[in-house]
Amino acid sequence: MTVMKRRIMMIATLMMAVYNMVLAEDKVTITDFNISAGETKDVNITLQNDEAYVAFQFDLYLPEGITISNCIDNPDRVPQSTQISVSQQEDGSYRFLAAAMQAEPLVGNSGVILTLTVTASETLSHGELTGYFRKVKLSRSNATGPTYSEMSFPITVIEPSVVTVKSVSREYGAANPTFEYTVEGGALEGTPVITCEATATSPVGTYPITITKGSVTNYNVTYVAGTLTITKAPLNIAAGTYTKKQGEAMPEFTLTYTGFKNSETKDVLTKQPVVSCSATEASIPGEYAVTVSGAEAQNYDISYTNGKLIVVDADAVIVKAKNYSREYGEANPTFEYTVEGAELQGEPVITCQATASSSVGTYDIVVSQGTVTNYNVTYVAGTLTITKAPLSIAAGTYTKKQGEAMPEFTLTYSGFKNNETKDVLTKQPAVSCSATEASIPGEYAVTVSGAEAQNYDISYTNGKLIVVDADAVIVKAKNYSREYGEANPTFEYTIEGAELQGEPVITCQATATSPVGTYDIVVSQGTVTNYNVTYVAGTLTITKAPLTVSVENATREQGQENPEFIIHYSGWKNGEDENVLTTKPTATTEATVDSPVGTYTIVVSGGEAQNYQLSYNNGILSVTKSTGIMGISVEHPADVYDMQGNKVRSNAMSLKGLAKGVYIVNGTKMVVK
Repeated sequence: MTVMKRRIMMIATLMMAVYNMVLAEDKVTITDFNISAGETKDVNITLQNDEAYVAFQFDLYLPEGITISNCIDNPDRVPQSTQISVSQQEDGSYRFLAAAMQAEPLVGNSGVILTLTVTASETLSHGELTGYFRKVKLSRSNATGPTYSEMSFPITVIEPSVVTVKSVSREYGAANPTFEYTVEGGALEGTPVITCEATATSPVGTYPITITKGSVTNYNVTYVAGTLTITKAPLNIAAGTYTKKQGEAMPEFTLTYTGFKNSETKDVLTKQPVVSCSATEASIPGEYAVTVSGAEAQNYDISYTNGKLIVVDADAVIVKAKNYSREYGEANPTFEYTVEGAELQGEPVITCQATASSSVGTYDIVVSQGTVTNYNVTYVAGTLTITKAPLSIAAGTYTKKQGEAMPEFTLTYSGFKNNETKDVLTKQPAVSCSATEASIPGEYAVTVSGAEAQNYDISYTNGKLIVVDADAVIVKAKNYSREYGEANPTFEYTIEGAELQGEPVITCQATATSPVGTYDIVVSQGTVTNYNVTYVAGTLTITKAPLTVSVENATREQGQENPEFIIHYSGWKNGEDENVLTTKPTATTEATVDSPVGTYTIVVSGGEAQNYQLSYNNGILSVTKSTGIMGISVEHPADVYDMQGNKVRSNAMSLKGLAKGVYIVNGTKMVVK
């Protein structure tokens, strides 16, 4: 270890004083010990002292990875005669000894006494560490003073800092913006310097934004450059507005530029714009776009404002072909035209592609120049409309007897053109008649419809089929009625008209289990061979079956609850029982527990069923004198239950001691009074 200012002497005798009690205000310490990995820097050791000390000693313990390379004293506090020695101990600490040879005390009561040059290893991780002062001794001129066994101080290994310039963008010709930066990692002490070579005249492109240390005092700092992107400045090229008369030469187009920077002109364009207009010397009056396009420039984003050329009227003539209409198959009429405006010089030509065989539709009647010599002539076509020719299709009249086969229907056509036949129809007509071989006598329309043709407007004349009488028979099923649950009767029928040949079939969907209602008795052909037969259905009406509801007579003693009344039914069908009732009847009586001895009607009522007509037989409830007494004996031991079904006594031989009330013993009600 190098000692920089004075000769090193070991002054042990001055430091071996008697240890005094520690004074809180007299202490040695290091403050603001902040360092980056790989950094070498100076740190100060300070002494706080209320008394005058002529010597001091301490061992300095630093964390692994931090070493001392130099030590100098502060002449403002340490007398010139003071000799200082520093030595490294076996445990890695540094021992500092300092004594004033002429017993001169330290100057002042606080401040730096020593400055150490320390180095942090490049592999040192950032974070909080701790250093220690141990075996601290402060000595007065009489060799007395305080001692400290240990005092700690914090050491901060600063996180590396990354300073990044923000990338920005601006237009060509604009001043550079204020450049900014961001800091990641440890806090930055000081301000870096940011520079960029780009100026307002720099062309479009990217330029580095350089950042350098400036006044930054941090040791471990990485500087990341940014990018200035210069984009094209907007430049507008406008074509303007021009006017000329029809027939005059085209004007010379001039352009206006808006947006040049740095006093530049169109000479900086790498490709000059092109001006075009669809109008010609002979263009008819109107507005025509004057378009500008095609310019190119390194530093400009070019937009265009198109202009317009206004062509004003010259002496004009409008020649219009007249419109005509005719039916398909006729010859074209003689086409004529009208003239508007100036006098027409010469004769136009009128043509039309339509002929007598042309299909229905519209056709241009074209008028063109011919021998016309006028300059500004507008030719307006007319229209020949070919309409559909009328075509009638008639069905005719036919006769047949009932039962005979249907006749073959033939059609008559009227109105075909150009020697055409029904083969030109795109869809042939359909003939229909509601009559069949078995249809009854009468007139039946023979309708014709559905034909389609490109060139014909089709109308129809319907015909008729006259069906004359054949012998007729009417077979009618008879009507019947039965109760629900009974078998169907034997169904019969009646005959009206001619003699019936064969035997019809009579059916009915109703069965013994069919619910109340009406059901068709259907009569159908069976083996009948008559041609003209009408079958008339009958009706089976199923009515409700009688069901008698009776309630049994009942008896109980006075003071007892009414028993559960038993209801009986008589008249069930199809093996049914009370489960088919939609509402079950109820049995009620006016008698209560307190009712006196006597007879009371048990009324049964309220039942409902889909297939039954209910009638009721009421019963009689007889209330007799009570035989219940206190201490009723029981013939055999039995369990006793109250009326709610709760067991109140097991294996009882007597009801003695029970509260007044009704009890159940072996299924029998007993009353205790």
